[in-house]
Amino acid sequence: MAILPNPRTWLSDEEVTADKLNADLRESYRFLLNPPRACVYNDPGQQIRSETEDLADVNGGTLRLQWNQVRYDTDNMTRFNEGGDHLYRLYINTSGWWEVVLHVDWQQKAGAGNAANRYAAIKLNNTTGASFGTPQVIGCDQINAKDDDSYFNNQGCGQINHVSIHRYLSAGSYLEAVVRNTSTTTLWTTPSDGTHGPHLTFFAAHWLGAG
Repeated sequence: MAILPNPRTWLSDEEVTADKLNADLRESYRFLLNPPRACVYNDPGQQIRSETEDLADVNGGTLRLQWNQVRYDTDNMTRFNEGGDHLYRLYINTSGWWEVVLHVDWQQKAGAGNAANRYAAIKLNNTTGASFGTPQVIGCDQINAKDDDSYFNNQGCGQINHVSIHRYLSAGSYLEAVVRNTSTTTLWTTPSDGTHGPHLTFFAAHWLGAG
């Protein structure tokens, strides 16, 4: 847990000392230059089965996203080494207002198998797995991908879910990300087939202020 700066009011006749400057200025600057934040991704990415395919750990084409790489973490927000549910979560250790971002850059496929919806959602203190439409969803996005080959080839039809929210989060809470694929084919959470750009799909949380 980060130690928040605690500004104090100086007295008019107070003597300035190095200790006071270090405590009141240096430590505050250190916090502001490196506030609590984390960003994670999965390498090589994940395969999301379609709603028409049968897979034991997928309920109607939905899946919790799992993370295994840390781009940065300044507040012990990741616990991948503990396994289990920790592979899916960002932990909030410092209370305050946060910006939470989920960016999913789906595999791009041309043809009829590509047409369908892509969903992505951020869940707070999730206890309902990959389900959508629950009170634990605090931000979500939906796109409809085209199945026109010529459009895809000529325009570079990007298929991206992007969710960005500002919310007050208390220390001790955690965040998870879930996605849903309604096409008729399995899709990677990378622009190609898991061999290019796994870092383009990411999950991040940045501390903004105390309140």
